[in-house]
Amino acid sequence: MDALNYGIAVSGSDLIARMDSDDKMFPSRLFEQVRLFNLRKDIGLVATLVKHVPAGSHDTRGHQNYVKWTNKIISSQDISINRFIESPFSHPSVMFRKELISKYGGYQNGDFPEDYEMWLRFLQNHVKMEKINSVLLEWSDRGNRLSRCDPRYRLEAFQKLKAQYLKYWIESNVPPSLPIHGWGAGKFARKQIHYLREYGIRINSIYDVDFKKIRSARNDYNVVHYNEVPQPGLCFIVVLTGGNKVRGEVNDFLVKKGYEVEKHYLHLA
Repeated sequence: MDALNYGIAVSGSDLIARMDSDDKMFPSRLFEQVRLFNLRKDIGLVATLVKHVPAGSHDTRGHQNYVKWTNKIISSQDISINRFIESPFSHPSVMFRKELISKYGGYQNGDFPEDYEMWLRFLQNHVKMEKINSVLLEWSDRGNRLSRCDPRYRLEAFQKLKAQYLKYWIESNVPPSLPIHGWGAGKFARKQIHYLREYGIRINSIYDVDFKKIRSARNDYNVVHYNEVPQPGLCFIVVLTGGNKVRGEVNDFLVKKGYEVEKHYLHLA
């Protein structure tokens, strides 16, 4: 973190490109990113699609799935609405305007993934971000990567960070009079609801498809069947389900019911 901030501080360029020593970028990567910056003065950060490259004998399936997901998050709208699922960028692929550091601060030290926290902070300040729709970097998946070894990248740290920035987002985008509901009553979802409560976000009702979870819900969780989801405008729903397939099914249900993402609901993984 200190090395990143020092490198940015001594840089003489108004654009900062990030990369690790064992990753490989394609010859056109920097050209394409700079070109988009020159064409779009409204954009503050440009990333690229990446190719997952296993490096070692460790299990890389989880990271492969993450790369597949993040390579589908391309437009500024996609990045905005998916920000609370996972970090929408592979860190080594980003390029951003140096002025963002002066305005909103650089990499912060704390019990959280430093890159993801900075992206969420930029997004909270309405920085527009996009990706080049091309694979322009080979991302080496080492067994000793920080995201595998550093406690700042543990699941709990991600959940707390998402809860913190979702609180900021809700305060800016959801009317105070509108009740906040959740979707998902599993163990992971309940843990996330716990962190949301710590940041002052009260989940009034939780929707789920599993009658067993509904019947066994503890008294402090008002878990009801998803058929009881009200018409749009009567609540704001935080979707807490994990997995792309289930998340897609919930999304389809809400859209068919007339819900609009970011207006009536948002995903939080």
